[in-house]
Amino acid sequence: MLSRRAFIIKGTEVLLGLSVPLLGHDRVSIKEVLGIVHVFGDGAKLDTLSIAYNTEISRVHKQDFKVLGRLITDVYISQDARGEKRVASGKFVILKLKEPKLALLTSIQHHKPDPQHKKKFVAGGKPGHTLKLQTPTAQLVETKNSQKIWKLSRVSYPIIENFKAFTFEDKILRRTLRYNLFIPKHQNNQPLPLVLFMHDAGTTGTLQQATLLQGLGALIWAHPEEQRKRPCYVLAPQYDEIVVDDNSQASAMLDVTMHLVQEISQKYPIDTSRIYTTGQSMGCMMSIALLIKYPHFFASAFLVAGRWDAHLCDPLAQDKFWLLTSSDDMGSFAFSNAIIERSERRRAKVAKAIWNGKWDQVRFKQACQEMIAQNAPINYAVFQKNSLLGTDKISAHRNTWRIAYTIEPIRAWLFAQRLEKD
Repeated sequence: MLSRRAFIIKGTEVLLGLSVPLLGHDRVSIKEVLGIVHVFGDGAKLDTLSIAYNTEISRVHKQDFKVLGRLITDVYISQDARGEKRVASGKFVILKLKEPKLALLTSIQHHKPDPQHKKKFVAGGKPGHTLKLQTPTAQLVETKNSQKIWKLSRVSYPIIENFKAFTFEDKILRRTLRYNLFIPKHQNNQPLPLVLFMHDAGTTGTLQQATLLQGLGALIWAHPEEQRKRPCYVLAPQYDEIVVDDNSQASAMLDVTMHLVQEISQKYPIDTSRIYTTGQSMGCMMSIALLIKYPHFFASAFLVAGRWDAHLCDPLAQDKFWLLTSSDDMGSFAFSNAIIERSERRRAKVAKAIWNGKWDQVRFKQACQEMIAQNAPINYAVFQKNSLLGTDKISAHRNTWRIAYTIEPIRAWLFAQRLEKD
């Protein structure tokens, strides 16, 4: 039988054996804190901290930590720094933070906005703003040691880091265009589709990765889960000038973009019967202009919150595309209606629907299936009035693309289209 002293020592050994992987033990210490930035529909935000420890951890609680000025929504253990998988024990503790309201990519206006005069974009002109990427910051405190404040050792940008930055020199037009390219993992070097994404005028600038930071338009196609279902190349140019304007005029950069797509299509094993174009606002307008100027090149298009002179859009009646806008978006809605009306006059079959921007993904899937069942080459969906969150008119415009690229059935429909070659 154990003596009282031996019992206490033995009991202490058991307790220590259990507490070694817990945060309260002195031998458990933080090595570094990694900040992880994810991109949401309205931009890139720091929403995850990855805490690397010197030994494996087997139990963790929210109350073990504080992040100054932020709310911790979840905590779990992982064996990898990015926290891709929850495990029972590992050397990384992952803190999920409540999504902040403001994105890291900001726009600094060169002049104060004049409420009496609407800002006008002119094709070929420079933007009236400068883009800046704010440095992500966070201050972490372990409740067991509240005197020590940990700051971020480094920051990771998942998916964005998988894009490569290049510069295209157009020898014909003598223009330069920076672009980002996602190169998928190939199996047997089989040709794969290419998605061209073009950003809005508000993202115009010299920061090459701005188009990847502003929202999901480019990144969603390169997401690991998306790549497992629909592997493809993703091309995301970064424009430093306004390429198209509200007068349906385009700068030479429209043709430079086409020359870039043609070069990429020849340089990499790309299925030329499955090249898709998509874009939001200015990028949507560029897609329309490319469809008109270069017929029978793109297999289909996803057009989000754009406009174009309907009298120029008769060739679209021969194309396959999905057009999405909001009835509260006066800059896009009327023009989109006119484009669809002209397509119908030319006997194009169009599937139409009114959607609620507050739907969840289950309801969006059902709504898409109802449209796709009509087997129309043109799909036209409109968000009904007051269904997009926001307090001003411009929010209905921007919120259209914040939702648009999250709707998976549209992406699946796009990839189901093939160019019918002669």
